[in-house]
Amino acid sequence: MKSKLVQWGILLLLALVLRSGAALFWQRHVVPEKEIFYFGDSYTYYWLGQSIAEGKSYQFQEHGTAWQIFRMPGYPVLIAPILHFSKTSQTALLLRFYNIVFGTLLVAAVGFLAFQLFRDHKTALLAGFFVAIDPCTMITSVWVLSEPPFCLVIVLQMASLVKIGRIHSKGERFRYSLLFGTLHAAAVSLRPSWLYFAPMIFVFCFLFTWKTVPFFAVVRKIVPVFFLSGAVFCILLSPWWVRNYRVSGHFVMTTLQMGASLYDGLSPAATGASDMTFTEKFRLEERRHATGDPADTEEYRLDRRMKQASLDWAKNHPGQVLKLAAVKFCRLWNVWPNEPAFSRIALKLVIFFSYVPVMLTAFAGIFRCRKQGVEFLMLLVPAVYVTSLHVIFVSSLRYRVPVMPFFMIFAASWLMQRRNVKKHT
Repeated sequence: MKSKLVQWGILLLLALVLRSGAALFWQRHVVPEKEIFYFGDSYTYYWLGQSIAEGKSYQFQEHGTAWQIFRMPGYPVLIAPILHFSKTSQTALLLRFYNIVFGTLLVAAVGFLAFQLFRDHKTALLAGFFVAIDPCTMITSVWVLSEPPFCLVIVLQMASLVKIGRIHSKGERFRYSLLFGTLHAAAVSLRPSWLYFAPMIFVFCFLFTWKTVPFFAVVRKIVPVFFLSGAVFCILLSPWWVRNYRVSGHFVMTTLQMGASLYDGLSPAATGASDMTFTEKFRLEERRHATGDPADTEEYRLDRRMKQASLDWAKNHPGQVLKLAAVKFCRLWNVWPNEPAFSRIALKLVIFFSYVPVMLTAFAGIFRCRKQGVEFLMLLVPAVYVTSLHVIFVSSLRYRVPVMPFFMIFAASWLMQRRNVKKHT
């Protein structure tokens, strides 16, 4: 037991050191000299986190527009304590190290999930090692974005679901159902696009379980879990819904960025990559020719205007929508970076040789586990969900990072199984 703890301690230390080095390199050599962050999204998170830290109204000001339902509060709430106590020029670096904590904990969470599935310490350790040294997982841990805590939460969410599937005690199932609902609320608070994941995973479990288990036994097991976790989810997010209704006069479950995100992915200028410069055009049009009820906020009307424009274009150009879907799929699962800024040969080779071998061995592991139970196959649902989203919205390697740990678990299981076979022959 002691030796296992030492091994995990060394692995977590390795993950921490690698991510710390990456944070220093990113801050000193990648971020432009006169900028604090690299991504525009980081500035909005920083602004909102600062508003919470200073007790100001939760809104983002841009070009005379008050974006009050711009982002879910999960990540701004997480970084608010750091922003409250840190007033130095090194705040950005401090936020990166804060995210590194989540990135390091992800290594432990993946190991926990792998052990939960395979009951093998070496498989869990190898899966954690893959996450610790993966370049994409490592670099996203140092960005001031919601990815690190989000990745951690969804791995824990899947672990809670595996536990629900394997226990028979109603009391334990009740507790883990509450945990699953809590983690789902946390995930959606960090990334609103995760909203429909829970319904999707429950449908998957129902469809793949009823073939081997009597129908009513499946209903008795899955339906209570769905409603319990759903109730917790609603209770935890209800303050956000009430607040949104007060500021907009409408029920808004997540944010009012659906229209902009949809138009970014489906429009005459869409390429599969993100380019939000069109928002200024819509803002000017809205101010000249307001749509909808004038009592609605400008933010609400803009969301509706962009959403309708995107849907109208998609309806009239189905062929282009399919072509864009293919482009986005390739961008999501590309073997090297899509963006010109990251197109250096050395970086392409690093991504290629850290991604392709993992995916090949993962597919072998998936094939080996295909008949071992629904809890193994449901690890694929996050990848299916993310792919379904990003063939509609914009796509890049960044969006596949949260689901890669599940493939790494399959890869580790196959490699350890091959090692054990060779050892006994």
